[in-house]
Amino acid sequence: MVPVAQEEEGITVRFHGSPGNLAGGVAQFLRHYSVVWIEDAWGQYVTTLQRFGDWYWYDLRQWHEAADYDGVSAATPALPAPACTVVGPSCWAPETATGSVTRIPDGTYQIVIETSDLELPVIGATHVFRIPWIKNGTAQTLSPAAGQGFTSVSVDYTGRTPGSDYAPAVLAGNDRWIMLPAALGLEGVLFDDEGVVTGAWEQVSGPAGGTATFSDPADPRTTVTFDAAGRWVLRLTADDGTLTAFDEVTIWVNAVVVHPVADTVVGSAYPTFNYGGARNININDTQIGYYRFDLTGITGTPQAAVLRLATVEGGFATTPREFRRVADDTWDELAMTWNNRPAPDPAVVASALPGGGWAEFDLGAAVIAEHAGDGVLSLQVRSASTPGAWSIFATKDRQPTEMGQHYAPPSLVIFLAPPDTQTLGVSFSPSSAYEGAGTLTGAGTVVATPAPTTDLVIDLASADPGELIVPATVTITAGTTSATFDVSPVDDGLTDGNQPVTVTATTAGYDPGAAVFTVLDDTDPVEDAGPDADSGGDAGPDGSPDGTDDPTGDSGGCSCQAGTAPASGTHPAGLPALLLLLLATALVFRRRN
Repeated sequence: MVPVAQEEEGITVRFHGSPGNLAGGVAQFLRHYSVVWIEDAWGQYVTTLQRFGDWYWYDLRQWHEAADYDGVSAATPALPAPACTVVGPSCWAPETATGSVTRIPDGTYQIVIETSDLELPVIGATHVFRIPWIKNGTAQTLSPAAGQGFTSVSVDYTGRTPGSDYAPAVLAGNDRWIMLPAALGLEGVLFDDEGVVTGAWEQVSGPAGGTATFSDPADPRTTVTFDAAGRWVLRLTADDGTLTAFDEVTIWVNAVVVHPVADTVVGSAYPTFNYGGARNININDTQIGYYRFDLTGITGTPQAAVLRLATVEGGFATTPREFRRVADDTWDELAMTWNNRPAPDPAVVASALPGGGWAEFDLGAAVIAEHAGDGVLSLQVRSASTPGAWSIFATKDRQPTEMGQHYAPPSLVIFLAPPDTQTLGVSFSPSSAYEGAGTLTGAGTVVATPAPTTDLVIDLASADPGELIVPATVTITAGTTSATFDVSPVDDGLTDGNQPVTVTATTAGYDPGAAVFTVLDDTDPVEDAGPDADSGGDAGPDGSPDGTDDPTGDSGGCSCQAGTAPASGTHPAGLPALLLLLLATALVFRRRN
């Protein structure tokens, strides 16, 4: 047989759209967003052939993979914008999606096209077209009747050349969520045009030190067990003796999802304005966001956590977005403004550069610490520096009807320790102090889950003893779950800024725990760590789609500056006020006597 490259058994889908409903004066996209994907006979997502457009992925309402945009590995070339502004068919460029389908076994499928020509939510703004397709290796040309917002659609499948050896087809199955200790039944499918193919499962990635165990790695429909919570990627490889192909599946193990109980945005350009239950949080040079999560309902021990934020309109950030913990959990999203916003801790607990689709931030340490504390996690998010352009995240108040299948509120994915796993946790209160503050008695806490049956000696280690000193050990008494330890910030005499220091707790038989304590530089105390967003004007684009960047359309700035409030009792007005109080008391005393 003559081996043939996998890409040569391909499919090309051509389609041409018609103008959408322009009722209500909503502008038509001249560069619209489209996607072509394949479903099986039961409507289950199989694979994406190609997607057009870079940012407005949520406007593709039915596309299965939009919730995990990062899964599209192929480039998504930009569609050329038509050189005209007149609404009509002449302003719509033809689109072509080309992809390999060798990895798909023969069978009955649907080729699905979706295009969004109006910004949602608008009825009729998305067009979906389904084409039945029986894949059996024979070349086909499909020319279905136009409809559902398309003026023409055609499909060309190259088929397999007789007498040639093609790479086998393989499907690993759909992504799954499971809770331990349950085993997972995998649903792999193999196919080869010559009829002889073998398969092999393997672990591609997983939590550090974790192992996925297959009952029979050679069986496409085997079972797998996991020894740790986390996000796992498994690969099924098919081999026909000459060529190979593989497909991967993502398994979320012992993951629970928590949505915020409050989220909002504040801006320095309008320091007294409350944005209330905003549908979007636009983070730019003058705007910062806040989130609050209630972790008290979580039963189990968190091991890791990822905050997933859906980027919606725009998202053109050029600098990372940074998260800091907020100690004050009493803020009200319907009352908070720039002027009364709570100050964050100086330490950055997570940082990432948002892109199209999902932005992910590792919040494991913060979640573990808050779960062991009062169970309420408040966060501030802002640009890491200025200028930082702008990015917009969907909030809990964006309704499912606006997102279609891709309803995407902020999702804090928390991975819980497997049942009967022994774990350690570390937390601090306070979580920061200035250099030379002396010994903070009992500021650190180590938690053991479950409680030990005998006294448990925990080894403590500071990642930087030159900045923070902790005792070498701490003992948790039998039958109890926690013990406190002292924390001593070191005055190194340097002007080196705030220093986050990780403290790790370890002992035999328990998974380690860690938390960050921030040593504040006593030469440069700062109330609100991060870029000074107060002094600049509204640098975000006027009229940005979220409507929160500039509520009046005026891009004026704010002359206020952030700083450190004077300590209690040191206000210049304090002394005159005290003298007046003493004088008034003396007068009252004389009149009574």
